[in-house]
Amino acid sequence: MRLYKPDNATVLKGALRNLLDGSKSTSIKHFINKAETIHQNFFDDYDAYDMDGFLPLYKYGATLVLYNRDCHIFTGRGAGPDTDFIVAQGNNIVAYHSNSGRQSFNINGFELVGLDLINGLSSIEGFLDVIWKYLPAGWHKPDNDGSQYTGIMAFDGDGNFLLPRELYPYIYDGDIESAGFSFWKDEDQIIDSVENHAVNSNTQSVKTQTTENKGKNTMTKIANIVAANKSAVVNAAKLEAGKIALTQITKVAAKKAPFMIKGYIDTPIGRVVIANLLSVAVDQYAPSNQKAKAVAGAAMEAAMLEMVQSFNIAEMIDEMVKGIDISTFTTNNEIE
Repeated sequence: MRLYKPDNATVLKGALRNLLDGSKSTSIKHFINKAETIHQNFFDDYDAYDMDGFLPLYKYGATLVLYNRDCHIFTGRGAGPDTDFIVAQGNNIVAYHSNSGRQSFNINGFELVGLDLINGLSSIEGFLDVIWKYLPAGWHKPDNDGSQYTGIMAFDGDGNFLLPRELYPYIYDGDIESAGFSFWKDEDQIIDSVENHAVNSNTQSVKTQTTENKGKNTMTKIANIVAANKSAVVNAAKLEAGKIALTQITKVAAKKAPFMIKGYIDTPIGRVVIANLLSVAVDQYAPSNQKAKAVAGAAMEAAMLEMVQSFNIAEMIDEMVKGIDISTFTTNNEIE
């Protein structure tokens, strides 16, 4: 499995969260653009490749996004809007009609019963069949086009795009990069869970780095120092670019904002709000503009850094817990 980092993990995770809780259907377009870019060969050339390799990732905690560009996946026939877009994570399945943004149905407590995802015996048709069994009367299962031509994307808890090994020959890195992702690494083990993946990956990286460092010569250490310096320069340049972009957009916002809130815009918290609005605007109106995405991400990082630096976090925590008696809901281990 290959992992690809998103250009803006905050926006992507927020969009997934909005779709899963049904709070903001405008995020649908964000993922449709990504699906059509990553799977352009599939959508433009029917039967180009089989996407069943994505399904086992769901069993291990990944969030799946299913999209059929040309056909409905389920038809409501009065029971609800026909659906061509589905988000699945854990026990939650939420379906939408992508053009209108209306929610078609929402399943809580979903369980995969009768479908073996571990031994590779699953299929998209089987997965959709299990979903259909949870739907009330009136919903119709997809025909062959509704299941066979449905594109799938999988994401872990950090918003990384997951590419199964079986699909390496069919999905090109250039298409994934055009969709807003950068190659991160190959990973032999399938993710155990969304929650543990980031921790496990970081722990494994530390262990690997420690092992590799043993016995390395001076030239390798020098190379590491050079690489670290290069990374520091890139990060510094990114923050500086973010500050410049943030200053410019804040000035524009201050001119157009109502008089009552102008004074709040040019503050650390105000700049965080502006950076978030910029990120959402780029996501909605320029999703394929990689330069705009990079600038929006840099502005967000610069704004968050400024806000954190403007607060005494330790003092805030001390003030928060001061005077609160926790003895009534904590266990005293010394009591026999």
